[in-house]
Amino acid sequence: KVEAKEQASGQTIYHDDIQLSGQVYAALVTCTRAPAKIVSIDASAAASMPGFVAFIDSTDAPFAAGSFAALGEQQGENLFAPVDGETLFVGQPVGLVVCSSRREAEAAAQCVAVEYADPAAPGVYTIAEAEAAGSYFDALGPDIPLEPAALEAALGPMTGNTGDELMAKVSDYVWGPGKRVVNRGDVEAALQASKDADDQTYVEGTLQIGGQSHFAMEKHTCVATTDEQGRLVIYASTQLPDHTRLLVAANLGLDVSKVQIIVKRLGGSYGAKLDKSFWSTIACTVAANKLRRPVHLQNDIHTDMKLMGTARHPTKSTYRAAMNSDGKITAFDVVSTLNGGRCTGFAGFVAGEVLKNIESVYNIPNLRHETRVVKTNTATNGAVRGPGLVQAIAITENIVEHLAAASGIPATEIRTNNICETEEATSTMHGGPVRKYNGKALWDHICASSELVSRKAAVDEFNGRNKWKKRGISAIPMKYGHAWVFAAGANVQVSIQAADAAIGAWGGPSVKVFQPCIEMGQG
Repeated sequence: KVEAKEQASGQTIYHDDIQLSGQVYAALVTCTRAPAKIVSIDASAAASMPGFVAFIDSTDAPFAAGSFAALGEQQGENLFAPVDGETLFVGQPVGLVVCSSRREAEAAAQCVAVEYADPAAPGVYTIAEAEAAGSYFDALGPDIPLEPAALEAALGPMTGNTGDELMAKVSDYVWGPGKRVVNRGDVEAALQASKDADDQTYVEGTLQIGGQSHFAMEKHTCVATTDEQGRLVIYASTQLPDHTRLLVAANLGLDVSKVQIIVKRLGGSYGAKLDKSFWSTIACTVAANKLRRPVHLQNDIHTDMKLMGTARHPTKSTYRAAMNSDGKITAFDVVSTLNGGRCTGFAGFVAGEVLKNIESVYNIPNLRHETRVVKTNTATNGAVRGPGLVQAIAITENIVEHLAAASGIPATEIRTNNICETEEATSTMHGGPVRKYNGKALWDHICASSELVSRKAAVDEFNGRNKWKKRGISAIPMKYGHAWVFAAGANVQVSIQAADAAIGAWGGPSVKVFQPCIEMGQG
């Protein structure tokens, strides 16, 4: 890695290291009840704290009291929950305190008093509660092209628009997480045949998969200022600079040409700084626009984790599965329910990845899989490394283990019997057929070279002799299908400047490479 030496020695500059003349610091104020109606927000105690500069709330973002949505979301989120509005989840921002130092801002933020009233309806917090209440996201829309050409084809030109016009375009372009179904073969007939036959195996059950929180070294950070031409200049730790720029313009009613965004590098992300970066970036920029001076915001760990929630979508899957006496899986019937949180976020994409990857690397002739997303009063969940794929593999391999336990056939043998053997067999895979497929050969090689079968027997023998100390060994085949997000590509400009050689002092021609990618600290 080119920057490895600088990063390891602490020489690399991150957004929190940026110091601008006249800079002040900000901290988010978050709600403590949800759902609840906000009766009043009183910042007078904060105003008496040392270093206090300003309090920013929903009235300072002129467009629709401040709002944003991940591109194509069915439902966006308020930048700040307004007075007389209702909070959506505990930890939702209601305002921003600006002070002379970070510690002063964090202390003053704790002094803002929010008065609540009971909500119109009780909260819904779990998948079970949401299912009982019928709280589902129901819109189903197309996948979103993120590459510039396709984006402009869908939404129109991204320049020459007011914030109002841009937000209207985003709102009209829906990427919704409604119910989706994959169905092939005769699932019910295969399941019933397995039930009726004494030499076949039939299982059913439920798998609960918990969430997973982000914990990057660098928290969400933004430094916003204005330049000599009156443009907003934003240094932001975000994976979505184009979309962030658009939303800043929308919230302030500006043309996007008046907003410049610079991303130096991220101190870790794995999806944490996709739509979850909007709050800190937009809030910081709204403050800088109002105060007309540089504002620096970096969330503390408590605020960061409240905003991001569990991040990886908690998922409940109920399943039925069948396998014949030869260890060949004949049918899967799976219903997967994801907890999307309060707004749609990336739930549509994640649910699609769960849906399309349920067969993993296996050849399952009769398959039905339904995915749906519930709405709860928890922070909107987002993307975490391998979004959707992790849940899909966990569901599939749990079923394989269940079949193994019920039939007495080793799980490794079931995996070997069902892994796709030819390129033609991969035609049902997400993104299939897989060209130059060699998955079966790789699996056989790994099992043989690792002596998996004999080592598993040794583990079983050890566990049989030891009551308190246990060992384990396992191997699981998997695939990772690169979705359109990764296949979109990026434009790179290479400039060879021969004039440098003519000058002589520079030692020869120079090559300059301009690329639009984000360095996220992931390798």
